[in-house]
Amino acid sequence: SSVSQRISRHTTTPHRAHRHHQAWQSCRGRLCVLDQVMDSLRVASRVVLRDPKIWLVGVVTACFEAAMYSFVFLWTPAVKATPTDAPPFGEIFSVMMLAAMAGSRVYVSRPSVSLEAVFLFASATFAVPAFSADPFSCLVAFILFEIVVGIYFPAVNTLKSKLIPDAHRSTIYNLFRVPLNVIVLIVLLSRASTHAVFFAGVVLLVAAALAMRALEARLHRSDDDDDRSDTSDRAATAAPESDDDDTTEPLLVARDASALTAAVDVVPSESSRNPPALVAAAV
Repeated sequence: SSVSQRISRHTTTPHRAHRHHQAWQSCRGRLCVLDQVMDSLRVASRVVLRDPKIWLVGVVTACFEAAMYSFVFLWTPAVKATPTDAPPFGEIFSVMMLAAMAGSRVYVSRPSVSLEAVFLFASATFAVPAFSADPFSCLVAFILFEIVVGIYFPAVNTLKSKLIPDAHRSTIYNLFRVPLNVIVLIVLLSRASTHAVFFAGVVLLVAAALAMRALEARLHRSDDDDDRSDTSDRAATAAPESDDDDTTEPLLVARDASALTAAVDVVPSESSRNPPALVAAAV
């Protein structure tokens, strides 16, 4: 029996070592992946903090989408006249989706629409369910808010594509979702009333409008700086051209003088007898 135990110990020890080696390699691979994720998060955080325009986009995204997700959870009780009432939620949802499509068409027809004004209009629509209990008024306000949602997504995605670098785009988008999810959880887990939640949405939409104003001011300032630099570059490139024009005029005069001297040397006899012939020869 002792011999068989020794044989089994010697035969199972390599298998255990192999299993331990595999477990260590798996753990090492997970640690490497975790290090890569942390490195990408650190680099993306530096990019966001270095450029105020990028973190202003994050503030706009977090505030507006937090209000939007709060609306997604609480619009159904707001359109009920009584707790036992059963309105046609499917038809209402279809109308809301049509309103969102209409909002996207508004942005396509007018891409220069001001998002600050859009956010202020959205805060006005949220003020209706925040201070009123009329289901029809709330329904109209929600349809108007869906028009704002249709304008928001293409406008903000266009803005993100201009400001956020491609190398860190996905990581920065994930960073933007951290405050968004925190705000939504605070609003929904606070067990506040429907009116209080929509009032918090009004505050969030006003904050999004203020952040958008600061972002638009920075964008206009950067555009003015770019125009000023383009003007200075044009002036710098135009200056050598004027110098070239000044230097070419003496060359033309010298060439004409040399041609006149050559004509005098070629036809000396004609020039002495007939001065107009000298001019003709020079020409």
